[in-house]
Amino acid sequence: LAWLIRDVLRRANVSPAEIDAVNLHGTATRANDIAETRAVRAAFGSAADRLACSSQKGAIGHLLGAAGSVESAFAVLALRDQVVPPTINLRTHDPQCDLDCVANTARPLRLRNVLKLSLGFGGHVAVGLFRATS
Repeated sequence: LAWLIRDVLRRANVSPAEIDAVNLHGTATRANDIAETRAVRAAFGSAADRLACSSQKGAIGHLLGAAGSVESAFAVLALRDQVVPPTINLRTHDPQCDLDCVANTARPLRLRNVLKLSLGFGGHVAVGLFRATS
């Protein structure tokens, strides 16, 4: 996943510093969330500390095959509205999941570029980059 994030940024000619938020796959399972956190940290280095991260599965559930598409729509709406949607029902953080998760309340933020991370059964991964129009 970290390699794919870096590859998407390279192909789009976007630096890690230009990413403002990440829409995580965020299944709220220990193994997946820790792996996703490590991948974001590996791809962004210290820049990961300033990323606003969230997942909508706490609000809408896991939509399986539709999850990536529906959650991509959340990323696009975040760009349109300049608001990072919250991770609903996030009460405690695993210490190993130490990203800046936008918990329970949406966060207004100037957004230019948002990444969407999707994971699938069998090790499938996808990364989408959504950019605001000027």
